[in-house]
Parts: sequence; structure tokens; C-alpha cells
Amino acid sequence: YDAQGNVTSTSTTTTTTSKDENGKTVYETNTKETDGNGRVVSSSKTITNPDGSTTTVKSQGNTTTTTEVASDGSKTETTVNVLYGEKMLSIYTNKVELQRELNKVLGEPTKEYIKGRSITGSMWEVPLKEKTLISRMILKANIFEL
Repeated sequence: YDAQGNVTSTSTTTTTTSKDENGKTVYETNTKETDGNGRVVSSSKTITNPDGSTTTVKSQGNTTTTTEVASDGSKTETTVNVLYGEKMLSIYTNKVELQRELNKVLGEPTKEYIKGRSITGSMWEVPLKEKTLISRMILKANIFEL
């Protein structure tokens, strides 16, 4: 609430359960935050698997981030930013298989993050006018793991 007692934002969370192919319980939690006018300002979805691993997809403004945490605690992340001012799509991932797929579709990354002799992440910048390339990336690289 603000100083006048008006609602400035609300958050709604729902959790559902389902069974995987082995009959084990999978939890799905959806959260939606809205401003005082009822407009969605962010949303997230977290799936918790029976082995304790999680996948979270969060959308806020022009950014969508997918984070996976394996049951051993290792973490991978993919972030897609729509930069309207620069007329650019910025894609970052540290997932090795997705890096390979994006290399095939988009070519060499704009930037690679290296630690020692290993690539720890890659970033591509694609102009928004490259609609065919962006469509191919969404279809062939399976960036959202649909």
C-alpha cells in the first residue's frame, strides 16, 4: 500500500501437483505480480522434480530467464533480453548443448566468457530486423525447451 492506502502491487502464487511417468509427484508453482492497475509486472513458474532438481522460468519486463538447478546443486541459466532501444535481441546461456545449437543457427557468439581453458558462457546479439534468423533460432535451437 502507498501513503494514501492504495494498493500498489499484489502477488498471487498457486501450486499444483501432477505425476511423472514413474508415478512420482511433480510440483509446479506459478507466481504473478501485478501493479496497482492490475497489469502483470512479472511472472515465474517453478517445476520441482521428484529428484529435487528445479526449473524456473521468470519473465519481467523485456527479459525472460530460465534457470535449472540439478539435484547435485549445479546450475545452468539462459537469459533472453529484448533491447528495444538498441533494436537488438541479446541471448546468454551457460548450457553447453544450447551453446552448440545456437552456434549452428546464429554462428559464433558476440562474446564468450572463459575461465581457465573452459567456456563458462556465451552471448549472442541479434538485430531485431533479422526476423528469419530469430524465427530459425526459436524453432531449431529449442531455446525455451518446449
